[in-house]
Amino acid sequence: MPVVTVVPKDRLIIVDGLALRVVFDAPDNLHALQWRGESGHKEFTDKGNEPLETGDYDAEVAPYVAVWQAEKERLDRAAAEAAEEYNSLANTKARKLAEINAACDAALAALTAGYPSSELLTFDKQEAEARALLADPEAATPFLTPLAAARGMTVEELARKVIAKADAFTTASGHVIGLRQKDEDRLTVAQTVEDVAAIVPEYRMPEVG
Repeated sequence: MPVVTVVPKDRLIIVDGLALRVVFDAPDNLHALQWRGESGHKEFTDKGNEPLETGDYDAEVAPYVAVWQAEKERLDRAAAEAAEEYNSLANTKARKLAEINAACDAALAALTAGYPSSELLTFDKQEAEARALLADPEAATPFLTPLAAARGMTVEELARKVIAKADAFTTASGHVIGLRQKDEDRLTVAQTVEDVAAIVPEYRMPEVG
């Protein structure tokens, strides 16, 4: 038999050391009930203690244990449901984050979709030379000079075009990344699967010309 303590005033039932607060019926004058495996006693507010023996367990102690057990099962179910909901939410959030990141990557890739990959690799060098030239007309432009000649323009004209394009790309990519981060912020604070589903990553921006 279990070890049981019942304190009606505090709505407290303790079984084998696990205390639960629950609403239950008890005599108005019952201060506490103590049961220690094979025997125990009841403590009253208006009279002395009343001993309990093994034969009293079913009538005097078992009903409180049943109330405690029902409450424990309810709490265990609630905890299991909460854990299931959390896992479902966590998995949904992980999938949504992947969707957000993929949409961002696709939008950023669209900014340079018309360029061969080999040319993309030169963008940083073009920008560096262009900014250096506009800051110092004597700056070396080993890449821009033949590029400008092939296009039939001066290297200064090309430098201005390169910088304008780089600035436009920076603005557009910053816009897209900002939208992605905004969606990630919403995802972080989402409390339900429905909150997550409401996040639709659609990143549109002006094209870089």
